[in-house]
Amino acid sequence: MEKHPMSKTVVRFQDCDAFGHLNNASFITYFINAREDHLRDYYAFDLYEHARLSNENWFVGRHEIAYLRPAALGETVSIQTGLLHFSNRSLVVEGVMFDKDANKIKAVQWTTFRYVNLQQGRAAEHPEAINTLLAGVLLEDVERESLDRRIRQLKKAGNAA
Repeated sequence: MEKHPMSKTVVRFQDCDAFGHLNNASFITYFINAREDHLRDYYAFDLYEHARLSNENWFVGRHEIAYLRPAALGETVSIQTGLLHFSNRSLVVEGVMFDKDANKIKAVQWTTFRYVNLQQGRAAEHPEAINTLLAGVLLEDVERESLDRRIRQLKKAGNAA
């Protein structure tokens, strides 16, 4: 299974600031949308269908993001996502935004998601099938201690920032 799915998107006018750069808050939306697409396209996992059938889903608990370069209006960017960590009740997803050719890093985001029972509004445990999927896509040999260390690791791997 692909552990580093990647897709491209175009920076839209409504997501930009007065300088024509992707607004800081919009980076978060781009990363979450990319991950949703990657789950569907690479793993045949539909978040909404899962919620409908199980009455459980993930909610954002926290974001940590580093902005390294602007993403400009009309620019095509590449977004890679991957699973950094998971437990019975949560997971941490990494998003890396690159230029079109995936040569230069624009931003790196870590998002912690909490698994919740939608009826009760309380934390829930991942079903075994979800844990199996998560174990199969977990990134290996990546820095998990700090976002700054992870950025250094990405740069060293050949993605200049």
